[in-house]
Amino acid sequence: MPCEQCDLIPFGAVWKSISTITGELGQKSPILPDEKQTFPAYMPHGKKEIEHPLSFITKEECRNCNQCVLTAYESVFYDNTRNEIVFERINVKELKLKQKKEKDSIDLSLLYPTIRLRTARIQGIRNKRERYNFHDEPQEIKDAIFELVKGLFSVEGFLSETQANVVTKIRLGRKLRKSTERNTKRQLKNKLRSLEYIVDYWKDLEDLL
Repeated sequence: MPCEQCDLIPFGAVWKSISTITGELGQKSPILPDEKQTFPAYMPHGKKEIEHPLSFITKEECRNCNQCVLTAYESVFYDNTRNEIVFERINVKELKLKQKKEKDSIDLSLLYPTIRLRTARIQGIRNKRERYNFHDEPQEIKDAIFELVKGLFSVEGFLSETQANVVTKIRLGRKLRKSTERNTKRQLKNKLRSLEYIVDYWKDLEDLL
């Protein structure tokens, strides 16, 4: 049943890129626990470099209704002269879930620090198979995450929409059922192999920029 004003509870990251960015946090990360933050508010004695996913998607769910908000972020440097990472919102999808799960996987320790230790003990006892799994999400959330990830890969000058669709399927564990998709994968694989030469000789080429 809808509520007058949603009380959104953060779940954390439902998808993270394997690619990372390394630097100091220029603002609080939406997906790192407080104890791992190196943002100044958490590190009064100075900052340090961390490795952070280059892109990620977070989920928030209302405690009272079926509202769900998925947000796609990219991690970027604040500017070219500072080694500080900030987080840009790339896209947001708001969903009304058809059915709210009875047992939500919300990390309550983010909201109530006093139960953090108890939560950690409970999580340590749980079997690894009980950890978050993208494939356990309702289909409507999986489809929305798919569109957000594809959007991250299909920015202008990066991958075409067809290539982004194939890469997203692979990253989210979906099968390439069409022959055209498998052909796109082969073409992209050949293209990436040719780009390896550019990476190897980048020092000789970067002055051309």
